[in-house]
Amino acid sequence: MRSRKIRTRGSIVPARNALAAIAVAATLGATAAAAPRPSTPARYGDAGTRAALDDVIAVERAFSQDSLKLGIKRSFLKYVADDGVIFRPGPVAAVATLNMDSDDDEGVTLEWWPVMAAIARSGDLALSVGPWVMRVPSRGSSPQKEVYGYYATIWRKQVDGRWKFVIDGAGAKIEGRAMRVPGSAVEKLATSSWGHGAGPARALAEARAAEEHMAALARQDARGAISKYLASRAWLMGSSVEPNGDAEAAKAELSRRPAQLALHYVGGEASAAGDLVFTYGRAESTDPEVPLTDASYLNVWQRQPSGWRLIFEGLKSRR
Repeated sequence: MRSRKIRTRGSIVPARNALAAIAVAATLGATAAAAPRPSTPARYGDAGTRAALDDVIAVERAFSQDSLKLGIKRSFLKYVADDGVIFRPGPVAAVATLNMDSDDDEGVTLEWWPVMAAIARSGDLALSVGPWVMRVPSRGSSPQKEVYGYYATIWRKQVDGRWKFVIDGAGAKIEGRAMRVPGSAVEKLATSSWGHGAGPARALAEARAAEEHMAALARQDARGAISKYLASRAWLMGSSVEPNGDAEAAKAELSRRPAQLALHYVGGEASAAGDLVFTYGRAESTDPEVPLTDASYLNVWQRQPSGWRLIFEGLKSRR
């Protein structure tokens, strides 16, 4: 790489051409709605849905192996959807931005593995979360080092049956090596049994309404607002502490966050079954005690008996 900044799953180097990044970002809001979908989505509860989630996990692992074999840029271009988005740290169009990156990783390697996954009951939209490790070779007087973090990726099944990512990079660096090692069991979140026949447009509108209400509350009490919408098993990410899916971990993560947040929606998408939605956008801290720089968010919403609930919430900023 010609620049000394390094690409990772959770903290990706900013595009060197800032004007180009702004230009491609302007198209983000419209791309997801027009994305074609597989013609035969799986039915809730059948073997097809379970197999689809296993496929996502296998593809995520293959993606990591290709990063080691092909290099970081080439592997990302292999697995990204045409309308994919990456966070650098704000959301930008992935293909155009990746094509501006150097082809030379200069000996840097990036490896990751899934430890949590979730899927829509229609088997067309999925979430994968896990640790990553970046290994930087020694240079001059600088010794070899490793950098650690967690990623979150949204996958969409394409019309040809392949899985491609539509969101990547909405993760965070963590303080040290992840406790969950390669080969760790993958926690598979329960698939929703709640949906409706109105289609993804209605589901996205409903999830957005929930997010707008949460955002309004967050301007006064961000920690309480997000807590109000968390599922019983929800993964929160953003600080340098390794994430977990239990209530105590969520409470601790929120305590490290700004007390007041302004959230600005950029884009989103819903599954064909109308039970899983992701939304993303920009975030601004209005808490002087916890400032954020170039912050963005990713929310993954699941339709549950109590309404739309967050199974994943990520707050990413430059640090």
